[in-house]
Amino acid sequence: MAPNFLIVGERRSGTTTLAHWVRNYPDIYLHPTIDMGYFVDDELVGSRTYKVGKVDQAKWYSSHSKSEYESFFEEGISADAIGEK
Repeated sequence: MAPNFLIVGERRSGTTTLAHWVRNYPDIYLHPTIDMGYFVDDELVGSRTYKVGKVDQAKWYSSHSKSEYESFFEEGISADAIGEK
């Protein structure tokens, strides 16, 4: 099952605090990894500089899939809301 909510925001904007609050609700499953970065191009993970130019979509799609992303949330299948930060 795919998540039905995401917690997103700029650095230092309170999103981690919000994630900790949300995690306390029993009907909500929040993926345990904070800032998974699944949709970030692999070569940019941990980088502090911007990439100039276009992302190679074929390369990204060859290593990412919808079913793989959904597999990260299998533990929360019984929750009313499933999300990630």
